[in-house]
Amino acid sequence: MTSCDSCHSQATCLKLETEDTSSTSTTLSCQCKDGFVGDGINCYDVKECGADSSCCSAGYEWSPKQGCVDIDECSLTQSPCGASQFCQNTQGSFECVTNLARRKRSVAQSAQFSCGGVLCPHGMDCITLNGTASCADPCEHYTVLDEPWRATDYTGQVHSPTATSAAPVQFSCGGVRCPHGMDCITLNGAARCADPCQHYSVLDDFWRSTDYRTYERFQPTYTYSNTYCYHRNSHYHYHSVTEKDVLKLFRKQNPRKAPGPDGVSPATLRHCAEELAPVFTDIFNISLESCHVPACFKLSTIVPVPKKPRITGLNDYRPVALTSVVMKSFERLVLPHLKSFTSPLLDPLQFAYKANRSVDDAINLALHFILQHLDSPGTYARILFVDFSSAFNTILPALLQDKLSQLNVPDSICRWITDFLTDRRQCVRLGKNVSTTRTINTGSPQGCVLSPLLFSLYTNCCTSSHDSVKLIKFADDTTLIGLISDEDSGDDCGLQESHSPSPPLALTDSPITTVDSIRFLDTTITQDLKWEPSISSLIKKAQQRMYFLRQLKKAKLPAQMMVQFYTAIIESILTSSITVWYAGATVRDRHRLQRTVRSAEKVIGCSLPSLQDLYVSRTRGRAGRIAADPSHPGHGLFEPLPSGRRLRSIRTRTSRHKNSFFPSAVGLMNTL
Repeated sequence: MTSCDSCHSQATCLKLETEDTSSTSTTLSCQCKDGFVGDGINCYDVKECGADSSCCSAGYEWSPKQGCVDIDECSLTQSPCGASQFCQNTQGSFECVTNLARRKRSVAQSAQFSCGGVLCPHGMDCITLNGTASCADPCEHYTVLDEPWRATDYTGQVHSPTATSAAPVQFSCGGVRCPHGMDCITLNGAARCADPCQHYSVLDDFWRSTDYRTYERFQPTYTYSNTYCYHRNSHYHYHSVTEKDVLKLFRKQNPRKAPGPDGVSPATLRHCAEELAPVFTDIFNISLESCHVPACFKLSTIVPVPKKPRITGLNDYRPVALTSVVMKSFERLVLPHLKSFTSPLLDPLQFAYKANRSVDDAINLALHFILQHLDSPGTYARILFVDFSSAFNTILPALLQDKLSQLNVPDSICRWITDFLTDRRQCVRLGKNVSTTRTINTGSPQGCVLSPLLFSLYTNCCTSSHDSVKLIKFADDTTLIGLISDEDSGDDCGLQESHSPSPPLALTDSPITTVDSIRFLDTTITQDLKWEPSISSLIKKAQQRMYFLRQLKKAKLPAQMMVQFYTAIIESILTSSITVWYAGATVRDRHRLQRTVRSAEKVIGCSLPSLQDLYVSRTRGRAGRIAADPSHPGHGLFEPLPSGRRLRSIRTRTSRHKNSFFPSAVGLMNTL
């Protein structure tokens, strides 16, 4: 140390002079003061820290004499790294390095970075042929490995550049006797030796022979490099998949689905599941262990799908991504593991992409908040409907990684997801026209299995911190409900003040339009909370489809087939969100709905279920599922009485609140 400036504020800088025969030298050292321990550069208060490690950062532990010292994870009984990796301790963390990378660092450091005056690409080896160093693919092109313990060529001769003898041979492979630990694989029609754990970098079309079986080659080529993934101290092991899970998933593939950009079809995975499962299990685990997704898995073809019949601009298209079927299977294996960490921390008012959640739940809970608030005098509500533009395409991978870390997702999974979302190559296909390929580093493609959950996690922090503000989300549709109370609605004499118009809202100096009605999750909500406009729209759609039912009647189709058509095409429209609006519908609107059902009965020639019966059965079923799910935000509204046989009725002051879903559902459940 050359300066006392490096010493801690609670350390003393000591000068030590040493004399020899010719001169006197001065050295500086830092020593912690009384009550502090450490190396002088870092000093820790013994009283504050004591035997507790709260003063120490992650990866360090408390020492009574030295303060915070690094934890050597590599010395633990159970290694935090994989079986084929070497654990290398670092300050505050550790690395999992492949044995090859370890040997290259310690034995042939120069060969790793420079080979005959050139730099070898990732995954390539520097080997010596006829006295000349050159870069070569270790799985396809080598004849002599630049390692004395594994020097073999295709003539069957064993070379020993040094006095070290060759390792014992294992079996014959195309005229070559492979050293112990090497695999005999067939690539491009030729048998050759390859190291299954350390020395390969190219897997021809994701085939890897670890059990000495031969696989045929077809495009494309999958490239892997000798990389390692850092793991934080709180999560030692990366998530791994089993061959049983991969086999089960491959057998469930739908053979009618289209193949991805790599040309691999679901039918291939399904019919060859037993042969492919062990191969892909290795590839998936290597990907998770190295926190790297192969580039060929990240290819996608964007197909613009119209959102509505008449296209007026690019925003009227939905960019659906056709991705690799193999990668979709991989994502399905990662999805439950990711959910196991994030599900308890997800916003309960996000109703999309969750089990036992629906559009109707989001609407019913929003209406319950509003109607319950409006039961009190001097109150009103303002609702702001927000729709994110190009929601999935605006995800920033780096920001998403930070959000995932805050949700206690292991660092290895965070890095794997970040790699999955970056350096993606995609092109756009419209009809027979295909654009040039571009590299994308933002967004999550629509069509990927993980995209819905990743977007939910990305927006999970968008919540309300005030009881009078409710923020309900369904994917990228966000509804902000302000429950406002007029505290100055009257004076001490009971004189009522007139309500002034609500001040306009603005976002970034852009005024927000105030409307009398709006489509909220495909249900029309009006300012007075009446259902006539929504019901009229449903009746119009159902009557338009009655034409097709009459055409089936003219074609003399059996009544049973016409009933199936009615149930799928007409009844599904009439009962769309029926638990939301049917109880609050007027008698006139209910008669209009039932007339459409009677018209269908006359065409088919048999009786059909009434909408009243359908409403009752669906409301009871939905209420039962909510009451049985403690994680549902509406679960607390179904409170059982001490007897356990009935539910506690919800107090209401107005008929529109009484006829909403939750009070009506409680009443129907109590009549069972």
